[in-house]
Amino acid sequence: TAEPRDLGTVERAIANAYARNAQGDDAWEHRLRAIDAYRRAGTVPPAGLYAEMLAIPVYNWGFFRAPPPDELVLRLLDEGEGVARGSGDMPSLTRLLVQRSYFDGRPELAEEASRLVDGSGGPLPYADVLQRLAMVEVLTGEFARAERTYERVAELVRSGGRVDELEYLMFRSTAVLLLGDVARADELAAEMLHASAGTGAHLRSHALQAKELVLVYRGDWSGVAELAREAVRLVEENPTTPWCLRGGYAVAAGAVASVLLGRRGDADPFLAAAVKMMAPGPARLNTMLLPAAMTGGEAPLPEESAVVRPWHRQLIDPARVHEPIGLAMLQRWPELPPYLARLDAAAAKGARVAGAVASAIREEEAGGGRGHGALRQLGCHGLSELIAFRPAARR
Repeated sequence: TAEPRDLGTVERAIANAYARNAQGDDAWEHRLRAIDAYRRAGTVPPAGLYAEMLAIPVYNWGFFRAPPPDELVLRLLDEGEGVARGSGDMPSLTRLLVQRSYFDGRPELAEEASRLVDGSGGPLPYADVLQRLAMVEVLTGEFARAERTYERVAELVRSGGRVDELEYLMFRSTAVLLLGDVARADELAAEMLHASAGTGAHLRSHALQAKELVLVYRGDWSGVAELAREAVRLVEENPTTPWCLRGGYAVAAGAVASVLLGRRGDADPFLAAAVKMMAPGPARLNTMLLPAAMTGGEAPLPEESAVVRPWHRQLIDPARVHEPIGLAMLQRWPELPPYLARLDAAAAKGARVAGAVASAIREEEAGGGRGHGALRQLGCHGLSELIAFRPAARR
């Protein structure tokens, strides 16, 4: 019979294999067993085990069929932080601080992690911590700052630093897109598609979504429809795989493309498949808003949550362009001011696309033509088309 400490090592290795294949429930269960095995051996579980374990509920909750309760996640974050501080494991401590910052809305912890990396004397072991920090910066609206962090991460990777490649490519592609460099975003998304080829179905859906987002901004509707059909095939071929917001977007974008290609009848199957893939909540409302508005369905706006957890964040639309575009489509002009103000704030933090969207919507509201020069100058012809679109019943 294996000793409990050895069992902990084995359970941790099994969990890591499940995590690499986006099987969150199995990874979580084996990591709980690993922690228990270390304790039964009279040993404090390694801080790195906590950091590995908590990455899924914090960053990849869509890997779960049944996510763990918030209270358990917060307790384990506290435990892991205590172990890391007690053992002097700075790489794990910085990972856990960024996780807690994001999960619990505590930016001061991310700032502490950044200071620890800066004072470490050698940032190479912290490449993935910085990559996660950049992700948090994107999702909390610090777009220009995120790109500076990503530049630092890229330099560390060139020097041998290791990161979660797919997460890096996915979030950096979105960040670069919002900064207005559509061509570079396309390169990163294409690189992600290539890198995801040998991964599980869930992660391949992430890559499809990243590429589709660029094509939506550009207005390559045939390309969007083709990738959406590929996403549907992926879902059909993997009926037991849990999906998330990203896979849902990869399918739902097919409805948007179908309408703009004049194939309205193709939109409904995309919508029906997409809504089943995403958990209810503000992120799903944001993702489904434009396809719902374009097909004449209910298009409720997401409400702001009193307690913001990661799954309330708009992973695909961190600058929040969907809601004002949807309001413009539906000509609900009196509701626009706070949404346009949010776009202006995002533009002030580096999201040039947000500023261009706000400018185009103001042109539409004023009835002064549909030039949308700022958007078109950035190559965002698709966003321009969406802002100018009016559902048939409202034309």
